[in-house]
Amino acid sequence: MKKKLSLKLLLTLSVMLLVATLALAYSILSAHFFIRGLDTLTSAYMEKELIKLHENQLVIPEYGYITSNDFLIARNWEDFPLNITQHPPPQTWNTLEKFDGGNWFGAPKNIVFAMHYNQQQDPIWIVHTLAKSEASSLVKHNAGQAKQILFIFGITALALIGLIIWLLNRQVTRPINSLWVWAQSMKETKNLNSAIPEFKYPELNEMAYLIRESIQTVHNAVEREHQFLRHTSHELRTPISVIRSNIELFRKLESKSSDNTRPYLPMVDRIDRASLTMKHLTETLLWLNKDDLSELPANSFRLGDTVNSLAQDMEYLLKNKPVSISLYTDGTTAHLPEIATRIVIGNLIRNAFQHTWDGDIHIKQSGHTLIISNNLTTEDQGDDLGFGLGLQLTQRLTHKFGWPYDAQKQKGQYTVEVTFSSP
Repeated sequence: MKKKLSLKLLLTLSVMLLVATLALAYSILSAHFFIRGLDTLTSAYMEKELIKLHENQLVIPEYGYITSNDFLIARNWEDFPLNITQHPPPQTWNTLEKFDGGNWFGAPKNIVFAMHYNQQQDPIWIVHTLAKSEASSLVKHNAGQAKQILFIFGITALALIGLIIWLLNRQVTRPINSLWVWAQSMKETKNLNSAIPEFKYPELNEMAYLIRESIQTVHNAVEREHQFLRHTSHELRTPISVIRSNIELFRKLESKSSDNTRPYLPMVDRIDRASLTMKHLTETLLWLNKDDLSELPANSFRLGDTVNSLAQDMEYLLKNKPVSISLYTDGTTAHLPEIATRIVIGNLIRNAFQHTWDGDIHIKQSGHTLIISNNLTTEDQGDDLGFGLGLQLTQRLTHKFGWPYDAQKQKGQYTVEVTFSSP
């Protein structure tokens, strides 16, 4: 999984990148315009020198060059010394050309300024050279001072930038961390109606308001669902108990009857099965309403015995169906909440028995894992009360206990697998 940048690190990198970009851009522009200024000043001095020579009517020889105020003047480019003529002559009139041989990472040792000047149809060349080795002590002193000032300014700027980044992180991340801590405290129901603290920025305050509103909405919905399930399951238990006790009473009375035809027995059996299904569902609903299932008492029992017992108890669901059962269990002893385990296993077996109308049902318990598969050829024929609901309730119950649960439909088979891991 790709590791994501933290907000603090992202903010720091963004500010550093922005500052570095601005510093680089302004450095390049400053250096460019500084050199352009020197070039303009040099060309102005060169032009001024030529005008001065012309006004003084100083004759420039046809061959060779003359020197005036550190400027070399000649009528032919080839008449200059070799350190000048090794460069190509300027091709544009009255435009300063510069040859320095330097690069971005080092200062040039020699610079040649040259200009082809044309005044009153009298073209001449004027050249000025600068060499690092010929620089005066005053120039070297000023250059050293400039480097020192630049170093101090750079260190100060870096310190200020670091301080600004630290303050910015502090001002931004602290309220966000406070919002995160406050949002975590919303897990406690008692904090849902507490006042929203001040998070310094209006955007964070608005986000906190939305978070609390969302959590309150979810909490209210869950509470309404719990109340509905709790009330419904309690209200259903009484009529179900009445139905089942009356069925038992009817069976006892009916066993003493001399009437052997008993045409009403199928109807009684259907009422009996429906009431038993409703009883199991209400028990599951009651268990789902328990807030903390981790505190339920656990005891040791044999999972295989529970599976065999429940499968035997629900065989009535397969009455008059051409269904064969393949049942395998081992002697694994589990330490689990036994009642909850019985509810889950009972729901899975009951759903398999209810929705299988022919074919095979395979039940395999190995270790703490239970796998049940049944045919899906008549899946849509089920009309019992627990159709689909039993599996949904089982899924929610296993989720609350943290038991791995998987259900798949494949090649006409419906297979569920659950592992009863110990808490």
